[in-house]
Amino acid sequence: MDDSVKIALYGPPGSGKSSAAGILEDYCGAIGLPCAVIKLADPLYEAQSAVYRIAGASLDDFYQKDGELLNSLGRHMRRINPMLLHDRFLARLHDVRHALGDVPSLIVCDDMRFPDHVFMRSIGFTLVRVFAPDEVCLSRRRGRGDLSLASATHVTENNLHVIEPDGSIDNSGTFSALRRSVIETLEKALGASAPEPRCRRG
Repeated sequence: MDDSVKIALYGPPGSGKSSAAGILEDYCGAIGLPCAVIKLADPLYEAQSAVYRIAGASLDDFYQKDGELLNSLGRHMRRINPMLLHDRFLARLHDVRHALGDVPSLIVCDDMRFPDHVFMRSIGFTLVRVFAPDEVCLSRRRGRGDLSLASATHVTENNLHVIEPDGSIDNSGTFSALRRSVIETLEKALGASAPEPRCRRG
């Protein structure tokens, strides 16, 4: 039995998906709800690390972003093997479920993109849009130390507006406002996952 609530965050680069995921992790820790964050793009980060290693360079962190490179890797990996990211994600999801055990938990994906939304919904994820004004997203991206900026109009970032969200998180204001919006979204998801009460027969 799968007792996990699953949330997939999506939005343009710099909208705050990773920040929202971090808030979810911290809040779950505070209320004692097991939580795991897993990424669809892990194979792309593996490939990015390999490219840097071959080029004789290094990254400060596995998830440090060379946006131009990741855009290109994402496009070509999906071309070469359209199922790669989904297959790897399913394997990771299986491992995470096994590690968490048969207890209520939260599983978060913080990097869903348009090509993934049908797949993510089919495996039980609630799709939550994270949004902020374009100029705010750009300012955040410039300030987070990316090695190069991903293009917000790249083919791998297009068509997000087509996805029908199950919920939305407004990240156009303060961190406190973001935290409130994230927690409200989680509480709605937890409430929606509760089983319907059964009527007693008299």
